[in-house]
Amino acid sequence: MFRFFCKCLFVACLLFIGVILGMQEANEGLKKMKGYDDPRFEDVFSVEEGHGENYEATVFGQSVVSHDPEGKGTGLKETKGLDFFSEMGKKASKAVSDFVSYLLSFLE
Repeated sequence: MFRFFCKCLFVACLLFIGVILGMQEANEGLKKMKGYDDPRFEDVFSVEEGHGENYEATVFGQSVVSHDPEGKGTGLKETKGLDFFSEMGKKASKAVSDFVSYLLSFLE
């Protein structure tokens, strides 16, 4: 089961990378077909050397930062998206637990 999961994850990652590379190739084809560099056609994925040994990556024109745990934590706190799903999970587990305990007490 674990090997199957690993294979599926590998194939999904490979297909995702293929889609990104295909979009980049289509962008290059549009530039060649147009005949000049149009600023409206942004690169799908680009990596440039930044300050020192750092690299700056952009995906769909948005900057990507790999190591910013403080920013990610504040983003999660602001959206509170995980709290909603956590509460829904707690309510669902409580409902199932109550139902099973009711069913067991009824069968005794």
